[in-house]
Parts: sequence; structure tokens; C-alpha cells
Amino acid sequence: MNKIISMKDTCIRLLTPRETLDRTLFDEHNKMYPEIRKQLFEQADFVVKKTIAGIPGLKVHDICLNGSSASYFYKDNSDIDVKIEVHNDGCNFLTKKDEDLIRFMGYMKTALLPNHKVRLNNRFVDLKLNSFQFEIMGLYSVLHDKWVIEPKKDIVSHLDADELMEEYTKRYYIIKNHLNEITQSGEILTLKGIKNLEKYYTDIYLTGISDVREFIIFKMLKYRGVLKDIQKIFVENLKKNLTIE
Repeated sequence: MNKIISMKDTCIRLLTPRETLDRTLFDEHNKMYPEIRKQLFEQADFVVKKTIAGIPGLKVHDICLNGSSASYFYKDNSDIDVKIEVHNDGCNFLTKKDEDLIRFMGYMKTALLPNHKVRLNNRFVDLKLNSFQFEIMGLYSVLHDKWVIEPKKDIVSHLDADELMEEYTKRYYIIKNHLNEITQSGEILTLKGIKNLEKYYTDIYLTGISDVREFIIFKMLKYRGVLKDIQKIFVENLKKNLTIE
């Protein structure tokens, strides 16, 4: 019961805008502070140089602040999410599919920067390599020092907390049951099962960025920890399959 109450509180918070943008990142004109912008750019540049720099055909198109810190729905300790947008302009060993590029860059970052952690003003900076520019709440270009997508306070005003809770609860148990099934059946012990789980997570993520209602439900699933459960099962079984006895 406490978890249900807690998730209802989380849902209400996700639907309640703050009066201003995060004043530790933006001034009264909603412009990013120069020093913050400089630090975020330097950290993104470090990630690029350690991973994709020098790979023919891959080019950085933009570096953007996204997520709750680029919106009116942040917490005081919200992660600072930075998306490094990379385009494939002719890399000869990758297809033109976004998902292939995202998967490749994810493997690169995991392999080359496995323990890379960055903090800014005692907050975690989550730097991700991505291939497309899309955001529900807001998007601020660190590279060009301007808003790409202006954040809005009323973006969730049409949503109902009770309806969201009902849908979130349904999806939570669908995911938990799916994880139990593939674990008990042994499907996850095979490379095919691991690949299917990766697609399962990707589908949840892509649904979560399709519109603001789906985004809120995705955030609730993330806060509850079930998405981390998927990632944990994926990583553990991938390691087992790649281990040579």
C-alpha cells in the first residue's frame, strides 16, 4: 500500500510544474549560465573524444540539455541529462537505421567509459550518445546556446492522475510477469532471448517518448525500478553468454 501511495505522489509531482526553470542552470531570462554551459560542453567533448571521434562518417550535430532539468517539472536533485546528438553521414560499417547507431554508440560508451561518472553542483550528469533530436518537455542546445524546444508549464494540464496510475499499474505487472516468464522458461539464457529482451526494452523506451502521456507513464515505471530490472537481467545474461569457460 505504501508503494502505491508513493507512486500516486510521484504521479502528482510529475504533473505539477514549478514556478520557474531550474535557477541553478538558467538565469531569470531562461538562458543557461555561461559557466554551466562551458562545463557541460567540456564533459560532452570528453565523451566524444573517448568514443566516436575519428570514426569516418559519424558527426556530432548538437549537444543538448534534455529531461526534467530542461523543463518546469524538475526536482532539486534531478539528474542533469545531456544528449550528444550524432548523425551517420556515411559510416561504411553501420546501416542508416537510428536503432543500429544508438546500439553501437551505447556499446562504445559502455566499453570505453565503463565507470565514467560526472557530477555538477552535487548532481549526477547523465551523458548519452544519441542519433535523433526529440524531447517531450524541453530541449536546450548547449552547442548553440538556445532553446530548440521551449518548455511549457501547461503541457500536462490535460492529463488525469488516476487514469495514469491505472495504466502505469497495468503495465508494471505486464513487465514483471514477462520478466518472470522468460527467467523461469530459460529463454533469457540464450542469445536469442537476450536479443528479444533488448528489443522489448527498446519498444518500451520508444513508446515512452511518443507523447507526453506515455512519457509520464515511462517515468513512473522508471522510478519504480522495473526498467532497471530489465537492464540488470539483460547485462547479467549477456555476460554469461559471452563468457568462455
